[in-house]
Amino acid sequence: MERNRTGTLIKSLKDKLSRMEYFYKIGTFTDTDFSRLFIKNYKSYEEEAEKSIQVLENSSYFKLCRDEKFIALNHHDLAHHNMIINEDKAYFLDFDYSVIDLRVHDLSNFINKTNRYFNYDFEKCQSILNEYNKGSALCTEEINVLFGMLRFPIDIYNLANNYFTKNKSWGEDEFLNKLISKTERNELRKIFLKEFEKIC
Repeated sequence: MERNRTGTLIKSLKDKLSRMEYFYKIGTFTDTDFSRLFIKNYKSYEEEAEKSIQVLENSSYFKLCRDEKFIALNHHDLAHHNMIINEDKAYFLDFDYSVIDLRVHDLSNFINKTNRYFNYDFEKCQSILNEYNKGSALCTEEINVLFGMLRFPIDIYNLANNYFTKNKSWGEDEFLNKLISKTERNELRKIFLKEFEKIC
């Protein structure tokens, strides 16, 4: 695995968008409830991915990537089982997937995970940013890049990738239920993104 991801995000997201287009084509030949729902909503996924890439291309992304003070070791797998909280201190476990990248990389992943459990509650996101800023304040350029990262429908991409490439051994019902859940929360996601855009 390539450990230094600095400067690769835009290309990576363009590659993911191309793969989503490929999944769409596969879906047209796959008569399942999952593929039908994926195809039905595909246009909105595609639009969000394109907007994400556009935000990043119009941001200071590459400028930040050239400045060491914005680059850090990122855990890259901030799941709850990889964190231990003890007496108001956080300890991180399992750095197997760690990468070098902009420091907002981990922040984006953490906010995305939080959104899954708290239904895109912007106040939770604001709380995360406030706590982060106490230790090391984010500049406006970083917030704009973070917005571009959050705009990409990564949950949909990951689910479709797992489904169409058989990366996960989940049953059809489990895949479908996950897609239904994400689809039903899409309006909440749009509201969250509008709120986030106000702080950019």
